[in-house]
Amino acid sequence: MTGRRKTPSSPDFKLEDSPFYWMGRISSLHGLKAERALKRAGLDHSQWKVLSALSRRDMSSLSQLMDEAVLKQSTLTKVIQRMAAEGLVQVTTSQGDGRAIHITITDHGRETLERLRPEIGQIFSFVFGDLSDTDMDAMNARLQTIFEQLRRF
Repeated sequence: MTGRRKTPSSPDFKLEDSPFYWMGRISSLHGLKAERALKRAGLDHSQWKVLSALSRRDMSSLSQLMDEAVLKQSTLTKVIQRMAAEGLVQVTTSQGDGRAIHITITDHGRETLERLRPEIGQIFSFVFGDLSDTDMDAMNARLQTIFEQLRRF
């Protein structure tokens, strides 16, 4: 790299110089594009993230879902309550600790998720179709590193 890296503390810094600017824009635009398919299924983006996370394990705690879906506890609690009322998830109280809850995906939740995968997959394929597996793996590895660094900050 030539020259000095521009950071928000630099006088000549522009928003477009920040990777966070581009990651935020990408995330927001992806959310807008996916929203159409999600809305047809009666879901929002938070519910999609919860269903996706729950589809990978039999049961999850609220703290596990908070970590995986990157949602605040108050937001996640409201999302889970709505999803339970719609039959997408089931909430049970832990037998070992009456204060803890376990969340599981229902058959209806799995069916909803599977119905959406092809449409959501089209967005993914359109955007990343020209990336090699090596490039995709490298990009994901770097993004994971950035995520972990930010989590530790």
